Amino acid sequence: MIKTFTRHRGRLILGLLALIAFKSFVAAQVDEIATPAGPTLLASPIVQTYYVPLSESHLQTAFQAIDTTGVPVGNSFRTIITVVVPTASTVVTYDHWEDGFEIDPASPIQSTTQVWGDGLVSNGNPADYLTDDFAAGTVITLSNRINLPRNADAFAFDGRDRICSTKAIVVSRVCWATTPGTVLASATEVYDTQKWGTSFTIPVGVSSSAEALFEYSSLHIIAAQDGTVVDVDVDHNGSVDQTQTLSTGESMFVNGNVQPGATVVSSLPIEVHELTGDIDSAYESRTFAILPTSLWASEYFAPASTTLAAETSNVFLFNPGASAITVNYATTASSGSFSVAAGANYSFAMPMNSGAHFASTGGAPFYAVGTSDSGDTALFNNSHEWGYALLPATMLTTEVAVGYAPGAGDKESPVGPDQNGSPVWVTATAGTTLYVNYTGDYTIGQFTASNGRKYDAAVPAALLESVRLYDPGDKDMTKALIFTTDGTAIAAAWGEDATAAGPGSPFLDVGTSILPFTSP
Repeated sequence: MIKTFTRHRGRLILGLLALIAFKSFVAAQVDEIATPAGPTLLASPIVQTYYVPLSESHLQTAFQAIDTTGVPVGNSFRTIITVVVPTASTVVTYDHWEDGFEIDPASPIQSTTQVWGDGLVSNGNPADYLTDDFAAGTVITLSNRINLPRNADAFAFDGRDRICSTKAIVVSRVCWATTPGTVLASATEVYDTQKWGTSFTIPVGVSSSAEALFEYSSLHIIAAQDGTVVDVDVDHNGSVDQTQTLSTGESMFVNGNVQPGATVVSSLPIEVHELTGDIDSAYESRTFAILPTSLWASEYFAPASTTLAAETSNVFLFNPGASAITVNYATTASSGSFSVAAGANYSFAMPMNSGAHFASTGGAPFYAVGTSDSGDTALFNNSHEWGYALLPATMLTTEVAVGYAPGAGDKESPVGPDQNGSPVWVTATAGTTLYVNYTGDYTIGQFTASNGRKYDAAVPAALLESVRLYDPGDKDMTKALIFTTDGTAIAAAWGEDATAAGPGSPFLDVGTSILPFTSP
């Protein structure tokens, strides 16, 4: 039987496995794999499928390329995979890669495959859910240590695993080497396979306008089907530099030298992440989830602002076209326009405490990523560095369900993190009120909104204001629901605030986009 216990943490803690229940937070540490009583047939169809990206061995190579002067990157990695369940009675199937994937995940037959939330303890049950039935707002936190080189005979919750669900969920992936710790880490939102694609263009890289930030640029590509052929033009010269055929859940790693405009083309849908860093900086890295080129748009909103003058946040806009485009911008401080050359980047400095709106003239598509603590290209920007990919305005909705979002990386007990340095950043597309439900359950809360949903805090948000939301209770925004009632769409991200987080551990030098929450 799998042995589980509650812990949501940012540094390695050695000790005996223990069971702790707290506010429906669940963490799982691998010891043995549970043995179901027999084949399971899910009562509801699977509507979402995820593959855990970022192989630990590939991350180690990337971190070692960046950290050439600091504490050497070790062979032990802390992997955290969070699954947020916003809707009651959701069934989640966790399929390990080590013994091959289920032929039909809706009818799992392998003893190692876990089925959670179906009311049957015999086929898998995380932590304190004795009835194996999830309430809204459940967080399954799968946290374990991965030792490299990886022993495929040892089952773990790690990169390449498959997660399926019968209702919409939110999946996040976080990883760092236990030495040097959370100051050199990677985190990303994970897209379900419905958002995957077969053609990608990489927006930043070693020749970007702030080259030091992206001096090391690598690609991490994962496939969902056997026989997926991936071609990568690393240097954007029109010819394929690397080709690999992937099996289900397998990753392709492009180790550095990726230039802006590099292309990734596949025969079947894939997911692509870019990990960048400043070589010799010891700790400066950023990770971006890259959308397929088919989903690029002409309008974006950036939620994360500059909060400390010495650590400017920047948005890098990439123009994939053959001719220059004009992008109009608006913030709470000013508005105007700028030109982005063909196949090039433009670096836009975010003002203090303001979000931003970007829209190209004529509807020309472009892409954009946000980078915190990135203002001085001549220096290492490694105090509060993190990155996220902006989402097209067409994808935004009136609601987000927050994935992994602790205030710091030191959550060792039900008391929660001791620090609160990483908020959720929100920018509204019009003046509105943000309603925040910390429990992740719309039936629980101190107040009731006009749409009947319960909430705990109402926060006014002016047009394009960068609002920072913290959980004042357990200092952890994981599973929080943020919504508006007047139809105003919102853009959100999670990551460090330079005015609230210290420069080292236990603060987390990572961030993610927060995906709009809609039922598939």
